[in-house]
Amino acid sequence: MSLRERVEQKSHDLIWEIADQLNIDVPFFPEVYPLSPDMTFPSLCLPSRYRSIFLKAKKTKRSMYLHKPKIILSGRGTNSKGEEEGHFLHDVVTSTRKSNRTVADSFAIHALEEMWGFFCSRLVNTRRVNRFAKYGDFLPKDNSNLVHVLDCLKDSLDSDRDFVEFFVYQQGYGLGSRLALAYDRGEIPLSEIRKSFSESLNGDAEPLLKFLRLKYEVLN
Repeated sequence: MSLRERVEQKSHDLIWEIADQLNIDVPFFPEVYPLSPDMTFPSLCLPSRYRSIFLKAKKTKRSMYLHKPKIILSGRGTNSKGEEEGHFLHDVVTSTRKSNRTVADSFAIHALEEMWGFFCSRLVNTRRVNRFAKYGDFLPKDNSNLVHVLDCLKDSLDSDRDFVEFFVYQQGYGLGSRLALAYDRGEIPLSEIRKSFSESLNGDAEPLLKFLRLKYEVLN
């Protein structure tokens, strides 16, 4: 068995394990490529828009999931085991529209994706740690003044690209960590998690409202 076949089988096994715990079907499996030192971008036959993502993944050795071609680039990190597999599974059981969304909805979609990725990782790696927990939350602790919450959100999304990426991960991992804890404690039933995991969010402001409800009500 080649290196790629071994890595792909391991990734598919993780998808099976996550799907089994969530009690959902796996319609198909992704192609998985190990980020080996000799791998080149042309060898993947991907559109040119993925070149920068590939180079970043190879440089950082971090696994990444590519939505459109349904491909996982598998890095060497073990702490995030199951995260990209969770992204894949969430992607194929939902049909949330990502194009032509407001800035706030786009942020919420990506933050929720990271929430599910982290949560799925925790299902197969109970020692998974939220590396963003050490930073202060850039959003208020409560939503008693919703205008203030939305103003803070707007200020964060008006920042430079690097900060917005950090902000998405901070919010997504934070929610994923809190969801995993609530699930471990039996505070949220599996049926509710499965329904939320498979939910498509295509209405205007629907992703943002779900993010706010999870952050300030369900997981507060």
